[in-house]
Amino acid sequence: MTFRAERAQVYRMYDKNGLLLYVGCSTQVPWRISQHKAKSKKWFHEITNITVGKMRRGDLALKEERRAIVKEKPK
Repeated sequence: MTFRAERAQVYRMYDKNGLLLYVGCSTQVPWRISQHKAKSKKWFHEITNITVGKMRRGDLALKEERRAIVKEKPK
């Protein structure tokens, strides 16, 4: 997967208690989140907060996404 460096982002979705529900990586976060909603993910209705971190390069964004999934263990 290739990302334009200036647009690579890692996003995290949390519930009302701060529990991490999902970690993702995209160049178009709003569009990607709408895909999650359209696919009726069972946890989507629980989301109360979304954080987005911009990365310098796409490869770094992918590495951060993988690291976050392993270390932060989303629901």
